[in-house]
Amino acid sequence: MRASFMLQEKLAKATVWTKEDTMVKRLAVLIVGLSAVLPAAEAAPPAGPFLCIVDQTTGFAFSRQSKSWHSASFAAGQKLILKRTDKSLHEAMPGVSIPVSGAWAVWDFGDDHWPHYTCQTDFSQFGVLWCESPVGERFSFNVSNHRFISDSLVGYVQVGMPGNVGVDGKQLPEGSNTPYIAIGTCTAL
Repeated sequence: MRASFMLQEKLAKATVWTKEDTMVKRLAVLIVGLSAVLPAAEAAPPAGPFLCIVDQTTGFAFSRQSKSWHSASFAAGQKLILKRTDKSLHEAMPGVSIPVSGAWAVWDFGDDHWPHYTCQTDFSQFGVLWCESPVGERFSFNVSNHRFISDSLVGYVQVGMPGNVGVDGKQLPEGSNTPYIAIGTCTAL
């Protein structure tokens, strides 16, 4: 019993903090806490442009034969160009030229008429760019690991809705759009 009491007494004395030790400990906790909360210093956004190539695409396709949707894989290899917008005029529709808005735009490779996605803001403090198409498709790119992801959720829910019409003004049929998600990488040019 006496040995146990002496051990407890020694441990109590060994864990006594001096005033200086307590201040150092509090300062260390404050520094660690602030480093977790404060944003990292923003690096200059990349200059670009980037060539982005789809590695894999998966989604859903409509079978006209069975009149049902099924999971599907789609061809990889689609090429996109991600570049800063220069606010120059581009032909959105035949005979209609307007400037591209936003900080960046994603173009289908070889098509300089109108971008597929526009990115209203520059890269985030974490090096991510968020872009969207006029119909709600999305494209996101991380400059740190050069990965991108894009999606199209258009068509499945909109079938039968007023305003879901093609260029000819006619209602788009079931399966006219194919929901998908694509992943890939971008390389600076």
